Amino acid sequence: MSTRMQSQSKFHHAAWYACVLMAALCCTSAAIGETIIEDTFADGGVTDGADPLDVSWTSLSNATTTVVNDAVIGDGNALQATSTGAFSRVAADVSPITLSKNREKIKIEFDLHPTVLLNAGDGIRFGLRNSSLNGGGLYDGYYARYDTGTQDNVDLMADANTTFGGGTQESVSTDDNASPLSDTGAHHAVFSVQLTDSGRVDLRSRMDTHVVSGVHTSGINTTFNQIGFQTGGTSGQSFNFDNYRITRWTNRFDDTFDVGSPATRGNEAADPNDTQWYRSNTSDVLSVVSDDGAGQIGSNDALSVDNTGTFRRLITNFNTASLEQVGHAVELSFDVRLQAEPTVNTGGAFRFGLFNSHGTLYNTDADNNMDNDDDGYHVQLAAGSGSGFLVQEFVGDGSILGGGTANQTIDTTSFSLADALPHYVVLRLTRVLTGMQAELWVDGELQASGIDTDGYFTTFNEVAFGTGNLELDYLLDNVVVDVLIPTPAALPAGLALLGLVAARRRIV
Repeated sequence: MSTRMQSQSKFHHAAWYACVLMAALCCTSAAIGETIIEDTFADGGVTDGADPLDVSWTSLSNATTTVVNDAVIGDGNALQATSTGAFSRVAADVSPITLSKNREKIKIEFDLHPTVLLNAGDGIRFGLRNSSLNGGGLYDGYYARYDTGTQDNVDLMADANTTFGGGTQESVSTDDNASPLSDTGAHHAVFSVQLTDSGRVDLRSRMDTHVVSGVHTSGINTTFNQIGFQTGGTSGQSFNFDNYRITRWTNRFDDTFDVGSPATRGNEAADPNDTQWYRSNTSDVLSVVSDDGAGQIGSNDALSVDNTGTFRRLITNFNTASLEQVGHAVELSFDVRLQAEPTVNTGGAFRFGLFNSHGTLYNTDADNNMDNDDDGYHVQLAAGSGSGFLVQEFVGDGSILGGGTANQTIDTTSFSLADALPHYVVLRLTRVLTGMQAELWVDGELQASGIDTDGYFTTFNEVAFGTGNLELDYLLDNVVVDVLIPTPAALPAGLALLGLVAARRRIV
């Protein structure tokens, strides 16, 4: 099969996104993926201006706001929030966002640059709430609060105090392994709220590679009409933020390896979000271990994968995601850490991907004939140093995650796993006008991207991790598959697609 690939250098990614947007304006798709807010402050204002998906930001207490060019974030304009007192608050009212179906998820993403960083408990907070509830003992919203400077804690909170912190609130989760907001550099945040079932909301906040998760079950809230930030009780904390984005997804699974007595690699009855993992070789050892200390993944337990040979695979299945329309997307994300720093340089040592099983589900250990007919997209990363590859993989080329002759390289990356530190990895596949766009993000930075334009795949129901020609041991945590929810096109499809293809440096 002859397959043409269009690859994009990450250094010219903004120009490529602009080309995709122009093409999308001609699209008449009946349904699109839903991007709710996309505020890059490119129009130079803090109000709902020329940017079609932006919002009006305002100071609610003890803060001034202005748009500035932020060279630290490095993506043009950003909103500068300058504190003029304690508990400074900047917010925006939005049309109500409701999680109405089980496993629906809202993700908030933005770049953050602390400009005045104080040693303060709960120094910077952010989240979303329902202002119509007005407190009254009801939990009207959720937020993450980060200590700053030399302080250590990170908390996930349910709040009932008409603000983003303080007063009546409930701690959902706490991590005291050290807050990542200890400097005035650029940081990337992802905050998610998922309605798992009628009485449960799952929360997660990421700041760079730091992650904290929690579950709220007492008086949950699923409708939100205000987003915002708040500083702590120490006057003077200030920050800039940019590329503020809200998207709505459907979760297929979210395996934290934390639930069970003890937790296992299996589908625990007590955990509605996890999945069952299968080994390609029964001699490999899968165990759940604590990986919660300094320099580790840091969100309680993780899955330890101890391989006894080379070219091993770890596989799970999920409900099928069909990317039928322009703008539909599926995303695999996870935290990974090698158990030891590599001592040799090995290309293709760590591998992972999204596949279509074509009806032959891998559903027992060493079921190695079941994946010979699978196809999809996968990534190969070197251990130590060396180039990595973003690959389209075809049916009938042996077991998945291989390096068969029929595979086609979409793009390459210089990123490699050269240490034993945690890394946050995202493989995102998005249906675009000309084919299937594949993107690899590591620690908030785009590492590889390209469009498969001929013979591209649109159906996925399988995740695989694996190794190459190296006996490599690693840890996995927070393994998630999300699908971007299609909604009826209230706007011309190309305009609504802006949130998916807007020029930006980071969108994980």
